[in-house]
Amino acid sequence: MFKFVNVAHLVDAKGGGGGDKGSACRQVLNNIAEGAGLDEGATEVQIRNKLNLDHGKSGYKHPVVLILDEIDLLLKLKGAGSTLLYTLFEWASNPNYLFTFVGVANTIDFRSRYLSKLGSDGEGAVPKSVIFPSYDTTQITEIVKQR
Repeated sequence: MFKFVNVAHLVDAKGGGGGDKGSACRQVLNNIAEGAGLDEGATEVQIRNKLNLDHGKSGYKHPVVLILDEIDLLLKLKGAGSTLLYTLFEWASNPNYLFTFVGVANTIDFRSRYLSKLGSDGEGAVPKSVIFPSYDTTQITEIVKQR
């Protein structure tokens, strides 16, 4: 199941997400839970177990592909946002998990600046980076016209 989440819709200008700082992270987890066939509000452990091929042998395991746009905004949540990102990269790098994570940021050096522990034991593998060229004035004008 593909899930697309734009963090900009979850995080307000003050860095929260609808009141408490954990709610934006909770909404991301709720999307993953839904994609995995779990109820909203499933715990991180329940989600982890559902994604893990080695946990339990009964029932269909739902692969989840999470595309998370504006991941740099999760850092406004201080510890909660970076903790969530490390968790997502850890799940995605585990070959026993039916989970793929695509994070989109506006910062080219996002990983090295903000997630420098990636690649360390238990923190998830260093992700592959794909850098797209910036839009030129004509392209931006066309995008604005279309919207």
